Amino acid sequence: MITMREVLHFPELQKAVVHAGKGGLSRKVRWVHVMDTEDVGLFLEGGEFLLTCGQVWPQNKQAEERLLNSFLRNQISGILFATGRYLTGCPAAALEFGEKNSIPIIEVPYNVPFVKITEHIHLEIIDRNYKKMERSARVPIELKDKLQSSPSYSSICEILADYLNCPVAITDTANQIFVKASPNGGERVNFQKCINTFIQNSHSHQQMNNVKTLYLTNNTPPYTMNVPIKIEGKERGTLWLICPEQELKEEFAYSLNFAADILSDIVINNQDLEARSRQLRLELLELLLENPETASIVIEEKIQELRIEQQQNHWLAGLILVGVNKLTSPLSIGMESIRDECKKWIDETEGLNGFCEIYKEQLVLFISSNLDKAPIKQAVNHLQNNLRNTTAQTAPVVVLGETKQHVLSFKESYHEAKALAPLVLHQSHSGGTYFSDQLKREMFLYGGLSPKKAMEFRTIILPKELLTEHGTTLYETLKCLALNNYNRDKVTKELHIHLNTLRYRIKRIEQLFDESLTSPRCQFWIQVALDLESLATEYKESDQKNELEGDIA
Repeated sequence: MITMREVLHFPELQKAVVHAGKGGLSRKVRWVHVMDTEDVGLFLEGGEFLLTCGQVWPQNKQAEERLLNSFLRNQISGILFATGRYLTGCPAAALEFGEKNSIPIIEVPYNVPFVKITEHIHLEIIDRNYKKMERSARVPIELKDKLQSSPSYSSICEILADYLNCPVAITDTANQIFVKASPNGGERVNFQKCINTFIQNSHSHQQMNNVKTLYLTNNTPPYTMNVPIKIEGKERGTLWLICPEQELKEEFAYSLNFAADILSDIVINNQDLEARSRQLRLELLELLLENPETASIVIEEKIQELRIEQQQNHWLAGLILVGVNKLTSPLSIGMESIRDECKKWIDETEGLNGFCEIYKEQLVLFISSNLDKAPIKQAVNHLQNNLRNTTAQTAPVVVLGETKQHVLSFKESYHEAKALAPLVLHQSHSGGTYFSDQLKREMFLYGGLSPKKAMEFRTIILPKELLTEHGTTLYETLKCLALNNYNRDKVTKELHIHLNTLRYRIKRIEQLFDESLTSPRCQFWIQVALDLESLATEYKESDQKNELEGDIA
């Protein structure tokens, strides 16, 4: 099989630009088809890579939506637009469609010949299928059937080990074992030692004829054979056969090669499934957040498709913010790594289900659980610690709405998290975890404030001098005092200053406020100003950006 990512490496597509749907580049291409009618969806069977110059692209929204829906039903692999004559660029609806559903939307100049693209891809598909059939013809039917129905790396290794009566292992690109299996009742071997010995003696490798590049050790036991596992043209690991006493046979090589093909297919199929699952997750979020009341039946179906347990006591939404060091793109590596870490956390936490997905340029947590509130909060704190350790450069902040009793109330939890987010984003430079049910007063007081109003309110509370660059030291001292409940000993230790220095700074701050910092009233308003800092900073950043854009214009 061939994927969209591989297709883009063909010479005919060197000028291609992927504008949307990069998450679907692992989609399999079954065939290529040139669009010549608005009803092309009626003739699709799935997995088609569609090419169009735009001549028959619909000119009204209803027809365009109907066409794109037909593409979604048939799960096409991607759309290529040749622009410059009928289209000046990829249609906006197609770009939105591709990004939402992880279907690549690609642009090439009008003069790129479709005939060359279709010929190259079709020949590659046919050639790969032929070679795969040729290799499989040398594999015993019983073994072939078992391998083809195998769903995982571990089961592939177990089937090979039992059938060939030899230990089998899979290593990564650094030659470290991550899957291994031994035949039932077979002799135990030191897998890593055998592999390391083979690599050290690599000068004695020989190549077998009529198969992929296959290497053999010399004629002394343990006998070792391996074959590279290539995925989308790149070597991603190695499949090993280790025979302590039994000499290697040529038929072993064909079985190993066929197994390597199956392993590659498993990875590509899983990537393809992940792209489709992401599409389902985004559709579910859109339904829940935009139209939950009228779409309850569809929502239940999608939850079932995503294999999320519906009989849960708690449903809640969360946002994962990138903290003070904001990422430049919602699809950057940083966002992807956070999403992967969340998936791992959900998979490993008992009693928890759901997903993390990038929705409207935000990382959204969808959580269902049968745990009580306290264990859920403990689990979320554990997630935040994991994120801090693995993605420290983003200073991740986890914000959770309140737990709800029904999935259709997820929207309420989401809006609670969204209202809380700007209030806490700048509070901790090392990230943190915040729960809306613990910050109800702050949300009630400030949740309706716009960033601009927050900035205005804050400037009324704080003396002007504290908000200037010259007053930064005094402002940071005031923050430290408030965070430490005005305990001077703690503040001197945290700021690494002498007590007399702190006394001087407090005196200056009190002069600016014209009020003692021991006053409960003064302390209350200082806390209000600090609570508004992140929301006001959001306005300040957008204001500066607008000013800069105005200067450029």
